[in-house]
Amino acid sequence: MAKLSHFNAAEVIVNTPVDRSFTYTVPDGMKLTSGERVKVNFAGRSVIGYVVKLHNDVPENIELKDIIEVLDKEPLFDDRLIDLIRYTADSYLSSSGEALSKALPSGLSSDTKNKNGRELKFTGRKIDLTPEQDK
Repeated sequence: MAKLSHFNAAEVIVNTPVDRSFTYTVPDGMKLTSGERVKVNFAGRSVIGYVVKLHNDVPENIELKDIIEVLDKEPLFDDRLIDLIRYTADSYLSSSGEALSKALPSGLSSDTKNKNGRELKFTGRKIDLTPEQDK
């Protein structure tokens, strides 16, 4: 999937009990695709967020923060997983960010380093599903 750069805003969910997305601006030249992890400033600290939508609808009366950094070379999830995450969050009374952080492999959900400080890398390797698995 080609990275998109013509959008100027992104909806990002973070792993907090607040069940909503937050709008961040996409800096000029940053290439970004829905489904990637990004580093954003949230509540005065740098956290990992998940891009769930790209758009050009930037509110004029609100000052938005920029996305700090893109952490992935390829998207980690697609719209189907986002739909499942929202369903799971509604069913189990959690936020979408909490549900998504549980759905991703533990090494990818919160930081790019594991407990021992080693850098974790997502290989982006495509996994072929059988027709039954892909339902």
